Amino acid sequence: MDLDKQIGKVEFYQRLLAEMVSEERFSFYRLVIEKGLSEAEMQEVIQVVTELDQQFEEQKEMGYIHFSSLLVHFAGMLNPKLKPYEAIQALKSQGICVNLMETLMPLAYEATLWDKK
Repeated sequence: MDLDKQIGKVEFYQRLLAEMVSEERFSFYRLVIEKGLSEAEMQEVIQVVTELDQQFEEQKEMGYIHFSSLLVHFAGMLNPKLKPYEAIQALKSQGICVNLMETLMPLAYEATLWDKK
């Protein structure tokens, strides 16, 4: 079997495995596979989210009630293969920085509605 056929077979199996993975439990990993992110790209997303989560907690302690600047930062630093709202949904479903994602989700949803007008 030549290399192209082997690669095609591996890609096919990857798609099948992605379909088998529970959307709720591993939704971010599934999104990573669907969008074709590398391991380094995925780690960058996790790093950005972790840093934003720290900023979020600090801002809450200081009494902030508006967090749209965190969404802007998230969207600006997000890998271009991902859309902010779908990434936020997937991260939240997988249990990654849940409080931050719950705060950003309605803001991101409003932004997606604005983009469609």
